[in-house]
Amino acid sequence: MVGLSEEQVEQFQRDGFLIVRGCASLEETKRLRDVAWKYASELEGSEVFTTNDQSRKTGDKFMDSAYGIASFLEEEALDESGNLTRPLKDSVNKIGHALHELDPDVRRFTGRCGDIATSLGLKEPAVVQSMFIFKQPRIGGEVRAHRDSTFLWTDPPSCMAYWIALEDTTTENGCLYAVPGSHHDPVELRFAVTETGQKPAISGQPLRKYDEASWASLPMNEGDLILIHGAVLHRSAANRSQRTRLAYTFHIIESKDCLWSPQNWLQRSPESPFPSIFDLADGT
Repeated sequence: MVGLSEEQVEQFQRDGFLIVRGCASLEETKRLRDVAWKYASELEGSEVFTTNDQSRKTGDKFMDSAYGIASFLEEEALDESGNLTRPLKDSVNKIGHALHELDPDVRRFTGRCGDIATSLGLKEPAVVQSMFIFKQPRIGGEVRAHRDSTFLWTDPPSCMAYWIALEDTTTENGCLYAVPGSHHDPVELRFAVTETGQKPAISGQPLRKYDEASWASLPMNEGDLILIHGAVLHRSAANRSQRTRLAYTFHIIESKDCLWSPQNWLQRSPESPFPSIFDLADGT
C-alpha cells in the first residue's frame, strides 16, 4: 500500500480518524474472509467476549492469546446453561490476537500497511495485536464507547488502529461511530494490571459525554480502511440485521523511544517482542 497524502495526514490529525477508500483489493478481502471463517469453524470458543463488565469476564484464554490464535464467543450465542444456541461458526465474536504473526495470509496483508504508519510519523511501528471481528447477524454485540489507548497504553501515547472492512458495513449491521477531534481529550480510563498475579481491571474517571449529534457514523465499503487514533472515542451498535459485518483490525504502537506499559493486559517476553510491521510483509 502507498503512504498517505499530505491532505490525508492533515485530516487524520484534525479528526483523529481517516477512511482510506479501496485500500484492500476484493481479492485480498476474500482471502481474509476465507481465513476468518476457517478459524471460526475450527477453533473451539470457550470464553465470551463482551465490552459489558469486561474486567470481570476477562479469563485465562484471553490473557494467554497474546501469543496465539483464540476464538471468543458472542454473549447472546449461549443459553442460560452456557450451551451454544447456534452452530459454532455463527457464534464467534472475534478471533485474536497474534494472527499477524501466525497466519501467513494475515501476516502478509498486515505487512503491506507499513508505509501508512510512516506517513503519520511513526519511526519504528510495531504490531501488538490483530483480530477478526465478526459482528454476527442478530446477535452481534454492541461495542460501547471507548478509546483504544485505554487497553494499549504507551508513554508517550502512540496506539493506532487499522480497521479493514471485509464486507460492506452500514448503520443496519453495526458500522463504526466516532467523535471527530476527541483524540484531544485525555484518556480517562486504563485497563491495567495493578498487582502481580491479578487480572486487569478498568479504573479511572468516567468517559467524557458527547451528545448524539457529535458522533459521526462511518459506513464503509468492502476493502475500505479506517485509521483510528488511540485516543479517539468510538463505538459500534449491536447487529440486529440478517448480515454479518466481518472486519480485520490490528493495532500498532511506536517502539522507538516509547515505553510499553508493564501494566497492560497484553505482554510479551523479551525473547518474543512485538514485531515490526515491516518484518511481516513476506508472510513467513
